[in-house]
Amino acid sequence: MFSIVDWANQNGGLLSFIALIVGVILGIPVFHTWFRYIRPSIKERECRLSREQRHVAELRDQFERYTELDERLQNYGDFVLCDDLRKLRDTKQGHSDQFSPHKIACLEEISEEYLLFTEGARGIQTVKKLGDHWHFCDGDDPDKIRVEEVLELRFQEIARVRWESNDYWRVPIICCRFTKRNGFPFSRRFYAEQKTLRGREFFSEVCLVSDVYPNENNI
Repeated sequence: MFSIVDWANQNGGLLSFIALIVGVILGIPVFHTWFRYIRPSIKERECRLSREQRHVAELRDQFERYTELDERLQNYGDFVLCDDLRKLRDTKQGHSDQFSPHKIACLEEISEEYLLFTEGARGIQTVKKLGDHWHFCDGDDPDKIRVEEVLELRFQEIARVRWESNDYWRVPIICCRFTKRNGFPFSRRFYAEQKTLRGREFFSEVCLVSDVYPNENNI
């Protein structure tokens, strides 16, 4: 025991040695929690998966109950997309002092795993394929394809939906789990051509947004 005290005194003092021991003891639970977070046990992974599946099923059920397909416009109406951890302007949310970026998008399709949105005229482009690559092109190009940008949002990336409206936001608000500060958590962004089959409109994917090069006339 005395040899330990002598060693402690020679290496910064007894108090430093005690502080080191206390720090190690207090750090063990923190390390254990962190380790379990990055390497959860089989039981914890099963619990997480079960919670996620219930969350997805509940959200899908909400969209099926609270939305209705507009037969004339062939969509489910407009929604506001924002960050769940920051407040939206012109609301009474008080959980954050920071304002969230937002996007107003039209819900086009409800599937088992995701929602598809478009942004109306803002997302319409004309593209054409040259060789193995897609390029933006002018609207009068004879080889053009008129496409619309489609945003795929998986249910797992939705924290909650505020179906009630206020005097400013008259449409439902989808609160998303942002992956970075201003990054909407869309799993895919692609251009699609609108087609009709048996009287129903649908989107036929053409290419990913990231696959399109600038207008070939500007290269």
